[in-house]
Amino acid sequence: MDDLEGLIGDTRAVVAGVNAGQGTLGQLVKDPTLANETTTAMTNLKEILQKINQGQGSVGQLVNDATFLRNVKLTLQKVDKATETL
Repeated sequence: MDDLEGLIGDTRAVVAGVNAGQGTLGQLVKDPTLANETTTAMTNLKEILQKINQGQGSVGQLVNDATFLRNVKLTLQKVDKATETL
């Protein structure tokens, strides 16, 4: 029973902190600027990942195009061999 009362007390303290705007979650809940910035960042990240999944850009080609990856590996091997002779 003491554990349950302690858990309830801890939960109330956490909720009170969030309601007061304390901590990351409290700031997200209470600060509209931070919430908007987080939403914008997540939207940007989503757009970047969509482009990668569609094979756009160098990273997208590396992830999706086996030929591109093979050419990169061959180029790196040639660079490695060229630097060995130096």
